[in-house]
Amino acid sequence: MSFIKAKTAQAKDVFSKILYKISLPKRLDISINRLRFYIDVTLQNPTAQDFTASSGGLITAKVFRVYRGTELLGFGQLPNINSVALQAGGKCSFNDIYIEIPTTDLARQLWNVTGGADSWKKLFNNIFPKDTQSPQTNQQFVETLKANSMKLLSELRYELDIETLGQLYTFNKNII
Repeated sequence: MSFIKAKTAQAKDVFSKILYKISLPKRLDISINRLRFYIDVTLQNPTAQDFTASSGGLITAKVFRVYRGTELLGFGQLPNINSVALQAGGKCSFNDIYIEIPTTDLARQLWNVTGGADSWKKLFNNIFPKDTQSPQTNQQFVETLKANSMKLLSELRYELDIETLGQLYTFNKNII
């Protein structure tokens, strides 16, 4: 077996077991067309095998995508990666991954998370009540927001594409 085949087999084994973690968004920027921010992705090697590969065309970062179910919400380009060194039980981080979400998609998701028109109508009726004798709280709006936020987070998943040694590896996992 050649060195390349052995390295490819090792990469497949290690990358099939890889764990990865996403940082909180940083450097947020919003415009009429899009929300832009950066994240860091950390890969962790839970295996007993070291995996090291340096670029020179061997490793190419591709894209990062965020989905809600099957609907693409956002995407980003990975920074230029020169090498990956994943020691057994070790970590490797990719910093400053650019993510962009179209503003219309963001607005639609926020509308859904807040409960839509009925929820907003109830909120405004609570803020500006017609009947001042029956005060109401905004607790229902807050409860709807909490429940829908958790539902949204449970439906979010991300994909990360990395090409190494001629093989494209797509990692995907739910956010929570």
